[in-house]
Amino acid sequence: MDDHTEPLINEPLLPVDLLKRHKVSSLRQYVVGPLIFLFFLGFMMSYYTITEYVQHEIHDREFKIKNLTNDNDTGSLCSVNMSDTIYETDAYVQSKAAEWILYYSLAGSIPAIFSNLILGSWSDSFGRKFLFMVGITGTFIRTTFSSFIIHYNLDSKYFLAGYFVEGVTGLYLTPLQASFAYVADITATGKSRTMGLVALELMMGIALTLASLLGGVLIQHFGYLIPMITSAGSLVLCALIVLTVLPESYVVDRLQNRTSLRSTISNSFRFYIEEGPRKLKWKYRILLAAYVFHVTSYLGRLGTETLYQLALPFCWSPEKIGWYGAIRNAGMCLLGLPAVKFLQSRVSDTKIALIGVLSYTACFLLTALAADDTLLWVALGVNMLGIMTFSMIRSMLSQLTPADKQGAVFASLAAVETVCNLVSNVSTGAIYAATVTFMKGFVFLVLAGYNVISFAFLLFYLGIQRVYGNVSDAY
Repeated sequence: MDDHTEPLINEPLLPVDLLKRHKVSSLRQYVVGPLIFLFFLGFMMSYYTITEYVQHEIHDREFKIKNLTNDNDTGSLCSVNMSDTIYETDAYVQSKAAEWILYYSLAGSIPAIFSNLILGSWSDSFGRKFLFMVGITGTFIRTTFSSFIIHYNLDSKYFLAGYFVEGVTGLYLTPLQASFAYVADITATGKSRTMGLVALELMMGIALTLASLLGGVLIQHFGYLIPMITSAGSLVLCALIVLTVLPESYVVDRLQNRTSLRSTISNSFRFYIEEGPRKLKWKYRILLAAYVFHVTSYLGRLGTETLYQLALPFCWSPEKIGWYGAIRNAGMCLLGLPAVKFLQSRVSDTKIALIGVLSYTACFLLTALAADDTLLWVALGVNMLGIMTFSMIRSMLSQLTPADKQGAVFASLAAVETVCNLVSNVSTGAIYAATVTFMKGFVFLVLAGYNVISFAFLLFYLGIQRVYGNVSDAY
């Protein structure tokens, strides 16, 4: 065997009686798709609900203190006199709400960095259903606790406790990496695995679209409690599916395959730093670097983009922003992900990833230069293929990795994504605040630059493939 196809971690394979890969004959294994759909529907609906509730709670408190009323129901501050006390107070409310959202992100993300490293690797010892249940339980606790806070109209600071508990269980990334590892277990290396991961992305995209629309309707007609309870209910349904319907895809003798905590954490990054075949190790590193810059640009856009669209010259209402996001998510599901199937028979996975990076780069450039709504809608259309890069890089990393390390490699991605989420949210907010006076869209030029770097890493990787062989030659 050539050195580029040898396993990076030179350990003896587990014997058959220790490691059993389930060949599930029924259709129950495909329930993983609807499961991840229900989870992200509940998770994202609760996210939107808390974001709007926090702003509403601070708004009511500040306006009551100052004995103010706001007759402007357009949802946009552009029609309010900028010297008006209402404008100043509303701007303060937005600032404080954004501050609390950042605190929630920190409360959840910091413990999640460590828990994702541990939990993901543990799934290689305890199975994937274990990982699903840990993540679902943490988010259920957070949504249930949030329901009590909303019902009793408590201060926004109490949400921190729920986010911390959810962070200890890995946030949304725990069920996400469990689903990726599950698909890797039940699919063969190559195009079938790639399409399995793409199908999961499709389920998540549909869930994000529906969560945005359904959450907005429920909040508008029933307030904040009903959508939060609905979110908790969807998580209960997720738990029932895992416990009663979803078969285990990966079973290991727990008594014979125990590892120390130190080994568990190190397993997640041994692919990138441990001694092993040099060419394969560099493949891991280059793909991870490309993933980091691409995912940082994606995560960093969300909050900043909303502020950008609310302000002059766009002056969009929250409803219009919601529709924009819903159309974008739906478009990526209906166009971006099916494009993978079309392109796979024509070009390599790396080239598909390159097309996705170019899509995001063009989107951010158009957004940065937009002077009216037209370019923003054009940017939305150009954006549709950007989602392909996530699926391609995850698939390529999975195909480089032996069967008994799939949980560990997805754990490393989850931990890295948690760090990227923290860094991107803080940095893009700071860049936007520092540059908004001379170029409001400057931050999107920075995000485009991240994708240029990601593109360079993928080009380098393409060169390595041509010299040393394709990733599909590995696992």
